[in-house]
Amino acid sequence: MRNIDLIHEVTRIAAGQWPFVLAGLNIDVPDSPRKHTSCPACGGKDRFRFDDNGRGSHICGQCGAGDGLDLIQKVNNCDTTLAARLAADVLGIDYQATETDPTTASLRRKWLGAEQQQRKQECQKQAVEDAKQRRDMFVRLYSGIRQQAVQGESDYLRSKGLGGFTFPILTDGSILLPLVDESGAVVAAQTITPQGEKRLVSGSAKRGAYHTVNTPEQSQEVIIAEGLATALSVHLMRPDALTVCAIDAGNLLPVAEAMRRSHPILQIIIAADNDYHDDSQPNIGKIAAEKAALSVAGWVALPPTEEKTDWNDYHQQKN
Repeated sequence: MRNIDLIHEVTRIAAGQWPFVLAGLNIDVPDSPRKHTSCPACGGKDRFRFDDNGRGSHICGQCGAGDGLDLIQKVNNCDTTLAARLAADVLGIDYQATETDPTTASLRRKWLGAEQQQRKQECQKQAVEDAKQRRDMFVRLYSGIRQQAVQGESDYLRSKGLGGFTFPILTDGSILLPLVDESGAVVAAQTITPQGEKRLVSGSAKRGAYHTVNTPEQSQEVIIAEGLATALSVHLMRPDALTVCAIDAGNLLPVAEAMRRSHPILQIIIAADNDYHDDSQPNIGKIAAEKAALSVAGWVALPPTEEKTDWNDYHQQKN
């Protein structure tokens, strides 16, 4: 089998089962795209995320992103062909065999195509079922928690110099922050304790969901920040802008894309966290903001400091 044919065949057969393939090669990946762990290739602590998406998609803050074959290459320091052979061994593909009979080769391609289509349909069906279960769980939990909340001010926001803003407050003083999708439906929620500890309500569909802190009747720009306190500080500095918070750096890109679909002609500005380090660690806030801005032809606004700072820190320093 030609090398290019092997690569194509491995890619087709491995679709939807990359966690199994990688486990067979002793490559540990997290079981959820929300988990950040050490990179199987270059180490670290929490720089690696495994999105999968049926392709073994992953991203590392140090050695970059790629698919399942790319990860095998990086871990084993090998080329694409050897990575495909390693995966083929796990999948039981006989890459030593040579098929010279056109009829046999054609039948094999049809069989592989049918198998791949069936696997894809099964994965899609399972994904739909899983999403429904998560949605039902979230609706049940959020409804119960929301009934316990009363509108009021938060000690957390007061500590950030943001008195005067009211949100649903739970009995322990935590903020209950609802997040909506493009249709306006609440699909996720975050709790923020008085000490600043943040947690998503179980079942939340965070990707692309956001909380709007200001919706002026007319605006020329959309500003997207990571956290609530940062978004509120930006709102005080730019009160005429439509301002939303995306919760974290990883959600900036999908929220920016959602904002661009909803507001095709407005300028989009990403109010980035300046995750500055005086060593070789990447500036995650800046990198995520730049990717988000690039995807929507937007701009990045970074706090002008030589230290780790977000716009809430900067706002407090200047007031």
